[in-house]
Amino acid sequence: PGAVLSELIACGKVPKVCLDKVFRQNEGSRIAENAKTIRHGQTRLDYGDDFQLWNSPDIQQSARCLEELYVQEVQRYGIDNVVLLTPFRKKTDTGVQALNQRLQARLNPPGPEKPELTLGKRVFRLGDKVMQIRNRDEVSNGDIGYVRKITLDEDGWSVEVDFGDKRTVCYCDADSIGQLDLAYAQTIHKSQGSEYASVLISIQQAHGRMLKRPLLYTAVTRAKRRVAIVGDPAAIELAIRTTDTEKRGTRLALRIAEKETETKRRN
Repeated sequence: PGAVLSELIACGKVPKVCLDKVFRQNEGSRIAENAKTIRHGQTRLDYGDDFQLWNSPDIQQSARCLEELYVQEVQRYGIDNVVLLTPFRKKTDTGVQALNQRLQARLNPPGPEKPELTLGKRVFRLGDKVMQIRNRDEVSNGDIGYVRKITLDEDGWSVEVDFGDKRTVCYCDADSIGQLDLAYAQTIHKSQGSEYASVLISIQQAHGRMLKRPLLYTAVTRAKRRVAIVGDPAAIELAIRTTDTEKRGTRLALRIAEKETETKRRN
């Protein structure tokens, strides 16, 4: 626990290098410029073909809009290069779970040639895009794969997922399948460290306490070529104006400085 890296930088006693060149987006990209604007707490964003705003304060209308945009972007860039990001996992029609059900129905609808496994309200179907949500030996939390085989017989069931790099994982009990989720839509937190050609972002007033500058900045900077924000302009402005005020009072930087002063006195 703590904030070791930021405290070491803050103490001023440790050599550091600041990386400030953007490589993910092309020079002059609205994505890079708007990311800088957001980081500096400025609310006037520049919209155009590569950075779009779909004004939709209504939750259900936003869900429909996100669904159509996702299908459109998948046709443009391919399913591996598109992601839909939202702050909430369960709440509202624009939460991850509700959006994944909509997108699964559009991108991978049921058919006689597609076996599927139903567990409560969860359905996994042959061809589904899925995410590992806990670390295990073969795969890590956040890894994306595709369902390549589903077996259902009198002895039970099993689901095989191809995560690439010759990593195929079998899920054959409730505990292991509980580590798997659909991955057409993801929470913004889960997307950290990833990048996609096209990123769709849901930002609504209903997202309330999640509307903070670092969250919006993280979502926007996942994109290489296109960003489309669907939601309420007032919620976007609120997110930009709201800094993450949660700080950990470790006093590490101060203690390092005090220790150095004490050492100098002794010498």
